[in-house]
Amino acid sequence: MWYPYNLPDSTPLNTSFTVDSLNHTAYHLPSAVMKTAVRPTNENDSLEFEFDTGQPTSESYVYMHFAEIEVLNENESRAFDITLNGKLWAEYVTPTYLQSNTIDGNQSIRGSKLKFSMHKKPNSTHPPILNAMEIYIVKEFLHSPTNQDDVKAIINIKSHYKLASSVGKSWQGDPCAPSKYSWNGLNCSNNGYNSPTITALYLASSGLGGTIIASFLELKFLESLDLSNNSLTGPLPDFSQLQHLKALNLSGNRLSGEIPSLLKERSNNGSLLLSVDGNLDLCQEGPCEEDKMNIAPLVAGILSVVVFFIVLVIVLNIIWRRRCNRKPASKQAVRLNEEVVLKTNNTQFTYSQISTIANNFDKMIGKGGCGIVYLGSLQDGTQVAVKMLLPKCPQGSQQFQTEAQLLMRVHHKNLASFVGYCNEVGHTGIIYEYMAYGNLEKYLSICSPVLISCLHNYLIKDYIYLSKVEIIVYFVSE
Repeated sequence: MWYPYNLPDSTPLNTSFTVDSLNHTAYHLPSAVMKTAVRPTNENDSLEFEFDTGQPTSESYVYMHFAEIEVLNENESRAFDITLNGKLWAEYVTPTYLQSNTIDGNQSIRGSKLKFSMHKKPNSTHPPILNAMEIYIVKEFLHSPTNQDDVKAIINIKSHYKLASSVGKSWQGDPCAPSKYSWNGLNCSNNGYNSPTITALYLASSGLGGTIIASFLELKFLESLDLSNNSLTGPLPDFSQLQHLKALNLSGNRLSGEIPSLLKERSNNGSLLLSVDGNLDLCQEGPCEEDKMNIAPLVAGILSVVVFFIVLVIVLNIIWRRRCNRKPASKQAVRLNEEVVLKTNNTQFTYSQISTIANNFDKMIGKGGCGIVYLGSLQDGTQVAVKMLLPKCPQGSQQFQTEAQLLMRVHHKNLASFVGYCNEVGHTGIIYEYMAYGNLEKYLSICSPVLISCLHNYLIKDYIYLSKVEIIVYFVSE
């Protein structure tokens, strides 16, 4: 704040023109201050005044600001010397018209009394003037500055995330000292003896973007960190190395990958309050997709060999059984007739009929990537499975059509029989025989969860419900 200082035996001057209109000095002096000045009432006198700091042992720094605000003719000039406590402080000062310049003396002044005297040079036609003055008094702090490792880390955070505005607008000087002027958004430990350390940092909703830099991990005494509701991306650093950390809020960001195991362990045992909600790409429960992908090539290679031999054995087994158990021609004719009847019984149902069969879809018995399977019952009491296409599933209609065509063509005692289908606008469904003992996936998952997981990822686009697992048959589309 600038305020008028009444000097004895002085006369005020002012101008209506702007000072420093073309450019500013490093001090950025306000024009409203610099376009006013004082001079001695008697033009031949000196401009003299005193200032008392009130502290005999104080150390002061003085800054005087000058700008010529009177229009001087070619044969006129203003030049003067300045003494401080009887010693020459500045010599031959000549202010520039409507342009400020500053004299600081370059040295501190000891003592409480500051006595100034400004007197014009012999060849000067105008007396000395003074536009503005600042006096800074050095204050000795009784405590140490902030821990230097913490200072380095917080300065890096400020620079990396460009916190010059918003929360960082008051981030100047020492972060923790003096405590009355500590930076916004952080808490410090101040015991009066050791150097203060940063114990809490609150940067929620501060516009942070990019990855979480390592400087956060250098705040070794941090107990609470809040980086919520920003746009932070990338992996989650292992904050478990911060031994004093008790609360970590990272919710509402876009972090990805997996939570470090030690950090998850501290969260589970209650020593750390961890919040990561809203990070949709962050895997919170293992095993994570990244881990799966690391073993995927090896598993896929082994699985392809295993599947090849299984299929080979199955095919040879079927051929051998057919040759050894040939049925009479009459029985074969009956079987062919049954298959023809089965094909011709494939019925197209309306959505209203399917809704009735599935009892308004009240009992779900399975769910796939593009469809939900409901338990249903025909008029004769036969239980069936009704699979309905999800409306928002991409390319789901084509998959349903492929499955229906496949079931209509292929018939086997171990494959669920195809009963009918529905193909109305917005409603696509398939009705097939209900298998009370579940599906192939259920049996395989009991025997080998890893195998069924890999089959889902790399082989099976869809699977057929089975009545019993005597012969395993896969239909791999495309």
